[in-house]
Amino acid sequence: MNAWLYLYFPDMYLHSLVHDYHSPVIVITQDQQRVVQVSTAARQCGIRPDMPLASALFLCPEVVCHTLNKEYAEQLLQQRALWAYRYSAQIFPDPADGLWLEAGSML
Repeated sequence: MNAWLYLYFPDMYLHSLVHDYHSPVIVITQDQQRVVQVSTAARQCGIRPDMPLASALFLCPEVVCHTLNKEYAEQLLQQRALWAYRYSAQIFPDPADGLWLEAGSML
């Protein structure tokens, strides 16, 4: 029986974009209908994941919106996978925000 470890990166895309953690920032779907990821400053304004974009803008008109680019998100996950190969021989990406690592081969 193999043991597996799951690494979960819920805000990986957002953290790759945000440099000013005091500004409210959100990531929205490609069709610009829903909020996918929310910075701490935006969360303090009342914005939550899965909220319609119009509601988020009503709560915080100065929020910075970034559209989710699926290819870029996959690249970020692949970068994490390459890092994880230092610790495990078998890695399986779980798009869009996680990795499965086979724990039996870990040191």
